[in-house]
Amino acid sequence: DYIGEYTVRSKKGTATLKLDDGDSLVAVILSSDDDDTVVVISSTDYYNCYPLTDIAYTGRATKGVKAIKLKENECIANATIIRENTPYMGILSLTTSGQGKISPLEEYNETSRGVKGTQVMNLKEEVLAAVLAIPASKEKVFITSNNKTIFLPLSAIPIQGRMTSGVKVIDSKSKNIIMEI
Repeated sequence: DYIGEYTVRSKKGTATLKLDDGDSLVAVILSSDDDDTVVVISSTDYYNCYPLTDIAYTGRATKGVKAIKLKENECIANATIIRENTPYMGILSLTTSGQGKISPLEEYNETSRGVKGTQVMNLKEEVLAAVLAIPASKEKVFITSNNKTIFLPLSAIPIQGRMTSGVKVIDSKSKNIIMEI
């Protein structure tokens, strides 16, 4: 049980990981099942999809392992988890300008951890902001952008192939988009 390492015993909090200058924490996802799959996306439209077991346990205040190979001026935009034995509608991809779509899970092939990965969308000059694995049982997604909150019915988001560009889902010009179901 590694979660015990994060028990806060100080008013200042507890360090969660060691960061280099200019780095920031993008996502925290809890999982207790080694059969889960991690999906990490870069800001320039590439994803890596690999088993949780590919991420070695390194301890709380360490750098961890490389999730995806990044080019200069590229960053990790977001991450999501696919839980074993959960039926999914697909993966919702959303750009900073509000373009979005849900792509079938079958179109996301397993890759290796730490490589460049495979494209998520057909982006022109847009930046990928967020991805979220959508369980089949869900009806709405909660999106926060530019200090505004939107409850969007999933029926309003088209199901399209992974290499399409999606449609305008929300009005946004924010790099700080957060999605929850």
